[in-house]
Amino acid sequence: MRTIPFFITEYRNANPARAKRYKAVLVRDVESVYVGKGSISGPDTIFRDFADIFRERNVDACYFIYLDNKKQPIGMESFPDDLVSGALADFEQVARSVFRSAIMANANAFICVRWKVTGVNVDTIDRKIASNRLEPYATLMGIKMADYIVMSSEVGAYGRWFGFADRGLLELGDE
Repeated sequence: MRTIPFFITEYRNANPARAKRYKAVLVRDVESVYVGKGSISGPDTIFRDFADIFRERNVDACYFIYLDNKKQPIGMESFPDDLVSGALADFEQVARSVFRSAIMANANAFICVRWKVTGVNVDTIDRKIASNRLEPYATLMGIKMADYIVMSSEVGAYGRWFGFADRGLLELGDE
């Protein structure tokens, strides 16, 4: 058993007159217990190793798992689901925080896991986040997006998880 840094981004209302504006602050005080057995090989490995951490919060959220060059987790960060799937301005704040944390963790790649409490249901928002929003930032920063996974503890339309790289829907998947 080892711990990996769990980067937490606090969102504070930067302007009381406009409720949708947030200021991201990076905090590095919390660590998450990781009981995995080495490298990440796919959605099944992530579900086995991280589902308990995701279930603990019991809310829809988006997690970014940072990997080293051997595909071992070296850090993790979470965001509220509505912030990731919301307006592009909000997502740009998320992307800045994600890549700042990836650089701080010295990550070679990352996996985006969208945890849904009510079952796996892949929609157009997931496709847009994976291809139009994350991919350009990953290419620009030189950090690979290893996979985009929609996951739940309940069985949904696609089972407990849907991995974009496994189904050939992600251009930046395993190389």
